[in-house]
Amino acid sequence: MCALLFTVGLLLSSTHHHELADVKTDCVSCHVAGNLLSDLPPVNPVLLAVLLAVAYVLARLPVYSFAPAPSYLIPARQAPPAVTATSC
Repeated sequence: MCALLFTVGLLLSSTHHHELADVKTDCVSCHVAGNLLSDLPPVNPVLLAVLLAVAYVLARLPVYSFAPAPSYLIPARQAPPAVTATSC
């Protein structure tokens, strides 16, 4: 659904046109399209390597979780009373 909305938005933004007298800075689509190709700031490779190493170590750590025995699922014994031999 999101990809469909994104595609429709791209199609609509690429098919619009302006008159010569219109100011293009007021158009949101033109502003986004003009700034879309701007460069991203550079990333420090050492910082990225440290971040990836920490993420790798944290992902390899075992995860401990306490799972109690399911004693509450076992019903109580409900056998008939024991027959005792009584002499009359």
